[in-house]
Amino acid sequence: MSNSTARTPTLFSLGVLLLEASGSVLHTQILQDVPPELGLTLPAMILRDLSLAVVAGVVFFVSARILRKEQILREAPRWGAVTTGASFALVLEAFNWILPNSLLTPATAGQGMVAWTYFVACAAGAAALLASIQRRPRRV
Repeated sequence: MSNSTARTPTLFSLGVLLLEASGSVLHTQILQDVPPELGLTLPAMILRDLSLAVVAGVVFFVSARILRKEQILREAPRWGAVTTGASFALVLEAFNWILPNSLLTPATAGQGMVAWTYFVACAAGAAALLASIQRRPRRV
């Protein structure tokens, strides 16, 4: 993978990390609504956020390859990739309200399968969405 093909997935991951980490700061430092029995500190939550961002970037990259949308790996607008990543993270947050902690600590195997299927489908959808946005002709 060359630097040019790694740029868009990296920026997508950055968008995911920005939104996820800001949510972690909000919940641990401002709202302080994280249950103490979970034992989640800000560094632990940031590490989880980083892990999700890296996995999201890898799934985004693989999805773009599978969908034969390699041009977005090199040519996508920088802020388009970051905002698509942040939007992806917002969709994950909405899912987390429905099935709390199902990505990293699912209650059952079925819940984990549903969560990760949703995660992969959304990342593939983000790759397809960014490719379709990029394909549109620019207005002058």
